[in-house]
Amino acid sequence: MHGTCAESITSSRHGLCALNQSANPEAGWYKSCCIEIEVGDIEVTRDFTDVRDVVRAYLALLMQGERGRVYNVGSGAEVRLGDILNRLILLANTPARVIQDPQRMRPAEQRRMRADIRAVQDGTGWRAAFSLDRTLGDILEYWKETLANE
Repeated sequence: MHGTCAESITSSRHGLCALNQSANPEAGWYKSCCIEIEVGDIEVTRDFTDVRDVVRAYLALLMQGERGRVYNVGSGAEVRLGDILNRLILLANTPARVIQDPQRMRPAEQRRMRADIRAVQDGTGWRAAFSLDRTLGDILEYWKETLANE
């Protein structure tokens, strides 16, 4: 997918969205007209979990888990990588052009991943406390602060 920052690319074939032409490029923290993001296959899905929730799950398992039993820790939800990228672009309020690079495609990519978290939930009562949007927002804020202090 190719697009320019001068045109709206909110409806690409991948469902990705960059800020449209009415957006003020200076409003974003990246202070650039447009950034290019080169990606591989963003149609695959993964199970994303905030590390703070993972730590809480591990602590719950240390206290209440059964020795020798297998537990998966995750969100239990599939999220398309393109949706993660789209959310970050919108949160950053930065015009972006997403370019899918065939060289970044993996020939034997696992298409879908989702953890079955029933055992950890049933065995400990653990539930994720951080939404994906909160996690992405927190990551973005961390990097904004880190880069501003350099």
